[in-house]
Amino acid sequence: MLYKLFKSENEKTSLEVNDDRNGGSWKRLRTTSLLAALMLVETWSLAGGFLSANAQDICILRQKSVSPGDWRTLESFWNAKATAFFREPTGAQIKVRYATFIGYDSQKQTLDGYNYKKLSVSSGSLVYARMQIKVSSNTNLVYLVCPGGVAVNSPTIRF
Repeated sequence: MLYKLFKSENEKTSLEVNDDRNGGSWKRLRTTSLLAALMLVETWSLAGGFLSANAQDICILRQKSVSPGDWRTLESFWNAKATAFFREPTGAQIKVRYATFIGYDSQKQTLDGYNYKKLSVSSGSLVYARMQIKVSSNTNLVYLVCPGGVAVNSPTIRF
């Protein structure tokens, strides 16, 4: 198993992984920070790999700074399915908001800092969907986003 870590031309951190089980091909993961990339390397080595031969099975570990106040949008979807996993910060609230002004909230949950919480965007994103969070103080948030629907309740990448 080989990996390369580098900064791309748009200053995003990328991690390339070569897993012999996938025919020796290189897979590229894009992350938002060096910390996230290092967490992927550690997870890869501890778990024995988490990539499959299908590129759409690749999950992205995201890191964002979130300010307190009203609901903050983390991810937006239009005609797409996705699943995200959250764990911290303790006391933060997460939800999926469908549509715009006259929309509705779904899957509203509170993070406890211990258990993973899952948000899924389904075919309802035909009308526009947003994964949102509400925090009480400035925080750096780390979460995992996977394309498509994921049938499991906990992430394959531990963070």
